[in-house]
Amino acid sequence: MKSDTTTVSLNNHLIKYADDVNLIVPEISDVHIGTEFIHIKQWAIKIKWLLIYKKKTMEMVFQRSNLQNIVYPASFDGIDRVQVASS
Repeated sequence: MKSDTTTVSLNNHLIKYADDVNLIVPEISDVHIGTEFIHIKQWAIKIKWLLIYKKKTMEMVFQRSNLQNIVYPASFDGIDRVQVASS
């Protein structure tokens, strides 16, 4: 399908379902999450299929609960960040 897209990096993954798109970027990736997000926004504009609502968009950071003093890069493009600790 011509309107389909993939991630810039093979390390990152897209999960598409109906009008939702989830971008999964591991801790170690050769392409920054911001670059991937810009790529998805450009794809959405090109195919005129998907509008990205920043108020409904969030960055979820999953981490093990026993880790301390983690320094995260700044949020990008005005996207809210949610942190989830797992055991």
